[in-house]
Amino acid sequence: MDIRWLKIHGITPTKEILDDFKTMDFSDAVIYAKTRLGIKEEKDVLFAEWTEMVFSAYSNDILLKPFAKEILEKYKREGKKLYLATSCQKDCCFAVLKNLGIKYYFEKIFFTQDIGKGKAFPDIYEECVKASGISRDKVLVFDDIYDALVSSHMAGLDFCCVYDEKTSKPLSLLKEKSDYFIESFKELL
Repeated sequence: MDIRWLKIHGITPTKEILDDFKTMDFSDAVIYAKTRLGIKEEKDVLFAEWTEMVFSAYSNDILLKPFAKEILEKYKREGKKLYLATSCQKDCCFAVLKNLGIKYYFEKIFFTQDIGKGKAFPDIYEECVKASGISRDKVLVFDDIYDALVSSHMAGLDFCCVYDEKTSKPLSLLKEKSDYFIESFKELL
C-alpha cells in the first residue's frame, strides 16, 4: 500500500522511505509525506485518500502469513492470552480481522494512536503486559520489524522475529538481536 500510495503522488518509494513508513501510523505518515517528501495536498485529503486505499485492501486483499491461523488456534486451545499491538488505523484493523476471521483469538487490541507513541517506543508493549496480568518473563512479542524488537526489549520482553522479505533490517541483524527467529509460523506447530 505504501508503494502504491507514494507512486500515485509521484514519489519513488526508496528503501529509506519504506523503512520509515513501517513504524508510522497513517497520521504520522501523512505529516512525513508533506514535510519530508514535499507532497502538496492538504493533510486531510491525503489522510482520507490513504485510509480509503488501505481500508479497501484490508477488507478484501490482505492475507495471513502461512500457518498464522493455525498458530492462533493452537495458542488459543492451550489457553495462552493473545494481544494485538498495532499501528494500523482502527477501522482498517477491524476490517482485516473480520476479513480473515481472526478477531476472536485476541483478548484485547492495542492501538498506537491510543497510546500516543508508535512501535519504536515500549509503551504499547507495556500496556499489553499490564492488561495481561502475566509476568514479563512469560510474554513473547511476535513482529517483523526491527523497531518492535528494540522497543519490546526496552520493555523487558522476549522477541520472536517472524522474518518477512520486506523487513527493513538485514537478516543477520534480526537473527542476532532476536530472542527467537522463525522464517515461517510452521516452525511453531
